[in-house]
This record gives sequence, structure tokens and C-alpha cells, in this order.
Amino acid sequence: MQINVTHKFENVFAYTKDFKSPLTKMQKMMLTELERAKDPRKITKTFLKAIYKKRPKTVYKVNNSFKMKLLNALPVKVQDFILGLFFK
Repeated sequence: MQINVTHKFENVFAYTKDFKSPLTKMQKMMLTELERAKDPRKITKTFLKAIYKKRPKTVYKVNNSFKMKLLNALPVKVQDFILGLFFK
């Protein structure tokens, strides 16, 4: 799965002219998060927990970094604003 994400990212990067700068900034963050997601057992454990719940959550986050946890705690509009500043 990680190889597929990285490959698709590289394809997008190779064929874009307008988004090279934000994609370059995003790549480091993406690779850091992918590195944290190496253990598929954590994802499987969370998935199994979710499918057996009577009322599962809409979204489950597995092994997010502290920065991502902070960002996800904010309203979506604030997240968009912060990410917009980061990718300028």
C-alpha cells in the first residue's frame, strides 16, 4: 500500500507544473506519516474493532503523529487555513 501511495505521488509530481512547490513540502510530511504506519496489525486491530461496533465512528485514525492529532482536533476550516499557510 505504501509503495502504491509513493508511486502515485511521484506520478502526480512528474506531470504537474503548477503544484511542484506545495507537493515538495507535502512529500516530507507524507513520508514521515507513511513511516509511522508500517505495522498493518494496528490497522487490522482497529478495523476489527470498528466492524463489530453497533455504531462505528465515521473515521478511525491509527498511529497518527502528535502533529496530526493536534491538527485533526481542530475544525475543518481551521485545518484548511493552517495547511494553506504551510503549502504557500
